[in-house]
Amino acid sequence: MTTKLRVYRTGALTLGALLFALLGARELAGLRSASAESASRYPYDPVCAWGRLADGHGMLIRCLQPQEASQLLSLPLKVETPAAVEPKNTGESQQLFVSGVGPAVADTGELPLAPSKLGLAKDRYIDCVRNHGGLSAPKGTVVVRFLVRERGRAEGVEVKSVKGMSEQAGKCIADVVDRRYVGYPAAPTVGATMPIELSIKN
Repeated sequence: MTTKLRVYRTGALTLGALLFALLGARELAGLRSASAESASRYPYDPVCAWGRLADGHGMLIRCLQPQEASQLLSLPLKVETPAAVEPKNTGESQQLFVSGVGPAVADTGELPLAPSKLGLAKDRYIDCVRNHGGLSAPKGTVVVRFLVRERGRAEGVEVKSVKGMSEQAGKCIADVVDRRYVGYPAAPTVGATMPIELSIKN
């Protein structure tokens, strides 16, 4: 008797589960059918015939009035497109060469070795100009000012003037000159100026 009761209960539970699953499937199908019917039956907002204002989170603020909807429809559609950004000239297309280094004009005495010693960094001068916009004219010149002490190296290099190139390019060249050997000065501390010229190959 106990075994038959267990079998009966098991069968009832299984049948109940099947019925529940069938009913759930029918209800789901009914909801889908109702949703499809609503979409075809209401091609407009069933609550606000002229549109609505919402907060962006699914909450209705209020319905639009007919005159408001008319005004919105009469407004021209304006689509903003990002402004075209012109490619920045990095000087990569320019064929550059160093057309002059020096002479160095010292406040006291002379620095005859400065042009040849500072001329060893020609490739770095070209990189400075190329990486900072190139030349804006067939020729560009930066005049640097520096001090020379007993060690014979350019110290405290700064840009005195720049022409035909950006200030960033001139500052980069001054940084290349800084701490380079230019020869021993005629006095313990001597100030000097020197031009460095770059040109575009024809």
